[in-house]
Amino acid sequence: MRLKRFQKASELAYKSKTWNNNEVAGAINERLQLEREEQIEIGFGNLLDSFAKADARLPAHKDLKFDNPMLGVLSYVEAGYYPPPDVLVAISKCFSSYLEARGAKSLDEAFFGHAHGTRKSYAYKHSKEGYSSEYVLFDRWFEIQDNLSQEKAAEKFLNLCYPDKNIDVDSFLRSYRRYLSGQKSKVLS
Repeated sequence: MRLKRFQKASELAYKSKTWNNNEVAGAINERLQLEREEQIEIGFGNLLDSFAKADARLPAHKDLKFDNPMLGVLSYVEAGYYPPPDVLVAISKCFSSYLEARGAKSLDEAFFGHAHGTRKSYAYKHSKEGYSSEYVLFDRWFEIQDNLSQEKAAEKFLNLCYPDKNIDVDSFLRSYRRYLSGQKSKVLS
C-alpha cells in the first residue's frame, strides 16, 4: 500500500478536523526532513532547501512558536520573514480542504475544524484578545509611557497609530475600559 506524501500529517489533521494545527505542521516538517535526507525532489524541488536559500537573503525566525500555523504565516509575513515550509504546507492544505468542499465548508471549518456563530468565531475572539485589538495595543503601549495621563496617552496613541480614522478619544477610552473590565472578569472566572 502506497502512503500519501503527508500521511501522518493527514491523519493528525483528520483527528483535529483541520490542517491548521502545530502537531500537523510538525508532522509535515518530519516528512520534509525525510525528503531532504533522501534527496527526494517533488514539484519544484525540496521545500527545505528552497527555504534555506530564501533564508540566506532574508532572515527567518525558525524558533518562533505560534498558537497555530495561520497565526505563524501572518506574523512571519508582517515581520518581513519567510514562513517555514511546514507552516506554508499546513495553510495550503487548509485552503485546499475549503475549495474541495465546494461551498459545503466555511473557512472557520477549514482552518479550525468547526462551524461558528459570529461571536464564537476565531477571528472575532482574536480581534478582542489578540494583538490585532487596538485596546490590547494601547494597553501595552500605555504601560511604557512615562508621565502621561490616560487621556493624553490615548490621544497620542490614536494620532500615531490611527491618524486617518479620526477616532474620538473619549469613545475610545470608554471602549478601552470595557475591554479592561472584560479581561479582569476572565481572570476572576
